Amino acid sequence: ENMRNAYGNGSRAGLFYTGQGEMLACNVLALVVITAWVTVCMFPFFTILKNVGLFRVTDEMEVDGLDASKHGGSAYKIDLEAMNTPTDVNRKPPAVHLEKDVVHS
Repeated sequence: ENMRNAYGNGSRAGLFYTGQGEMLACNVLALVVITAWVTVCMFPFFTILKNVGLFRVTDEMEVDGLDASKHGGSAYKIDLEAMNTPTDVNRKPPAVHLEKDVVHS
């Protein structure tokens, strides 16, 4: 009722209010048109990037990790060497001390 008064279209209110699918069909059509537009505009762009070799990083950079190869270090301060060494599967992980476990004096 309020939408009809505000926009002055008493005949269209959507699928749930009137049972008519006109507004839903318009939204689906808009989704299809926007998807087609983006595909038509961006497909040549990404094809050119791929053919020139700028779309992906080299295999070496991918193996090393982009943080180290592009930014000069780890983003999370993780020791990658320690993570890549074999570990004892029966070893328990180190305990995590939450704030509530810390005793303040």
